Amino acid sequence: MAGPFFSPGAWQFWSNPEVRPKRTFEALLLFGDLIFGGEGLDGLPPFMVKAFSRPGFSRIETQNAKYQLRSGDFAQIDYPTGVVQYKPLTVTLADVNIFGKQGPDTAGHITTALSMMQKTWKYEEAAMGQEEGATNAVYERFINAYVQANPEIITILELDGKGGVNGEWSVYKPVLTGVEFSEINYSANQFGTIRLTFNYKNFKFEQGWSSRELDRRLKAAEASRQKWIGNWIMRGTQWLASTY
Repeated sequence: MAGPFFSPGAWQFWSNPEVRPKRTFEALLLFGDLIFGGEGLDGLPPFMVKAFSRPGFSRIETQNAKYQLRSGDFAQIDYPTGVVQYKPLTVTLADVNIFGKQGPDTAGHITTALSMMQKTWKYEEAAMGQEEGATNAVYERFINAYVQANPEIITILELDGKGGVNGEWSVYKPVLTGVEFSEINYSANQFGTIRLTFNYKNFKFEQGWSSRELDRRLKAAEASRQKWIGNWIMRGTQWLASTY
């Protein structure tokens, strides 16, 4: 038990000065699309993101099956299925205004995104102004924006505390499912926030060591399978030899 565990590549939490628990504030979330990220100098900077969750699963389904033992008794086992339920991704933005009515504004940035997604009165106004069969340039711009600018990936960078990147999360095909603007409360002194909720198709985490580990495990599994097949072939050969 003690040998491999204390090898240079193991998890030496108490004896290795390079082991460093992750801090919850050492990460960045990046919107790389036009709808939520923005365009050019009007893009939403990462430091406006106050808090966010990491992807994961809220449910991984299994299927129950039974099989019969040699004794005649029955046992049951849960097999994993391909059905999963992803945990929603939540992003909380600081609601900030710069230079007053004509300056950048977080609520304005998000309502612009909602307009591009055809969720505000600005889109409804454009749609109502279209007669049946007539062209409407404003309406077509909204439709084109929704199709072309919808986010493909949300990126989360985990930092090492020295300006470097430990790993990168990619959240694929995010779909906005909720927007919550913080309430106005005269008896409180908290800062305003905007909370976004996304569902998504899938995710992955890229990190150098885990990529190498995956390759090692796949190779080990392949070797184990070949050994298992070889054992069965050898047993079959021995059975045939004893039979004939």
